[in-house]
Amino acid sequence: MQQLKKLEDTVSSWPQISVHPHRFAAREFRFGNAEVGHVHDGGIVDIPFPRPIRDVLLAEGLAPRASVGSQFRLGYVSSSE
Repeated sequence: MQQLKKLEDTVSSWPQISVHPHRFAAREFRFGNAEVGHVHDGGIVDIPFPRPIRDVLLAEGLAPRASVGSQFRLGYVSSSE
């Protein structure tokens, strides 16, 4: 969980980013009112991308497809320490 706290601290230090509770036991990062991603307590990081960027990331094997949710969302699993 140390990595998740470090991630939250880093992202929340970016200009105009705020952190909010997210449904399904997660922390949500917003730029204004727009969600830029969220981190689940279990270590899954969901980041929404525009479809063209998402498609390139998937094609290049740089990110796994999220198993649930929006078709434009990718999921990452943070490694344990």
